[in-house]
Amino acid sequence: MESFNQKLFNEVVGQEIVFVQDNHSRSSLNVLRGLPYQLQLHSQGKLVHVTNGGVLDVAVDLGKSQPLLRKRPATPP
Repeated sequence: MESFNQKLFNEVVGQEIVFVQDNHSRSSLNVLRGLPYQLQLHSQGKLVHVTNGGVLDVAVDLGKSQPLLRKRPATPP
């Protein structure tokens, strides 16, 4: 079974995005995973695949000059 198709993904998002690493992890109910701090020059995107249940993805912008400072945009499960 194919879990990722680069060509189809690029068509859906409307741009070419190259993934260099694919990790798999498993979590239990009510688990908080990952709190990465990223600098612009070394930032990484995440491709999240949920096979069962849901996910709440939250981003916090810590940049002092950013319009989203101290705001927490989230995608509800």
